[in-house]
Amino acid sequence: MISANWAKGWIIENNDISYSRSAGICFGRAVLDTTQIMSAYGLIASFKYAEGHGIWNKEKVGSHIIRKNKISNCGQLGIVGNMGTAFSIIQGNEISEINTLENYRGSP
Repeated sequence: MISANWAKGWIIENNDISYSRSAGICFGRAVLDTTQIMSAYGLIASFKYAEGHGIWNKEKVGSHIIRKNKISNCGQLGIVGNMGTAFSIIQGNEISEINTLENYRGSP
């Protein structure tokens, strides 16, 4: 529902977030090749790219405040982050009823 990929300094506070098919709040990372987004190689390549190009540091990304939100009934995750969540404060959120339909579960 709320996605601040590679943004800086967002304040997400006192919201009711519900019924997202995937995540309530998401902070992502640099994607080089969408075919490798879920692989370990893709993750490492993203870190190296971001560091090498000076785009992953406290002055340019993250430093968000995510607090006092009520997040419920989302399909997969309440709050999820990767490199875009760096240097952030996440506190006092109420998260409930996540993935109750098990749409995103793996094989038993």
